[in-house]
Amino acid sequence: MTWWMWAVVSNVTIMVIEYLNRTAGFVGPFDAFKITFPLILIAQIGLFYCWRDAPQMLLAWTVFTLGNCILRLISATWFVGEVPTLTTLVGVALIMAGGALVKVGG
Repeated sequence: MTWWMWAVVSNVTIMVIEYLNRTAGFVGPFDAFKITFPLILIAQIGLFYCWRDAPQMLLAWTVFTLGNCILRLISATWFVGEVPTLTTLVGVALIMAGGALVKVGG
């Protein structure tokens, strides 16, 4: 698989983890551990191959971060039923500002 496909795999896995954490009704962290641990490993493996194989680190970061923001907003809005608030928009703006700072600093 190409590096950007690993970013997609990682992002979709993270979206599934977030959805499960919000809707599955886990009693505690150990109850969720047996389900989320394999998903966390898949997400980390995806991130490893995405960052390792990408032509530039900033490009890998940008693709992963944009995908992550979009999928988290989709998950929260459509699947969980939350309404995006000002806090959500500020969070996305801070992530974009962080990308600009990384680009300036690098």
